Amino acid sequence: MVRAGSSGETPGPVRLAIAAGLTFRYQNVMAPSRLFGTKKKMGRPRVGSTSINVRLPPDELTALDAWIAKQPDKPSRPEALRRLAKIALAKGGRKP
Repeated sequence: MVRAGSSGETPGPVRLAIAAGLTFRYQNVMAPSRLFGTKKKMGRPRVGSTSINVRLPPDELTALDAWIAKQPDKPSRPEALRRLAKIALAKGGRKP
């Protein structure tokens, strides 16, 4: 008995070989998504510096913001702390 819509033939080894060959050929043509050993890391790239976290009491933060307001280019808080540290280190600071 032949069903409607089918030719009544069973898939022979030639048809299966062609279908299998197309699948493998498709995979061989596709380029790999990434090369070995070149995995990209997530996040910001390293800049060759060490991160430090600083907590300031409200009065010191107010003083820092006042210093920033006096600067002509209005640096960010981290940049202001870097500049102030550079100034203090250049002067020699207080010695223990």
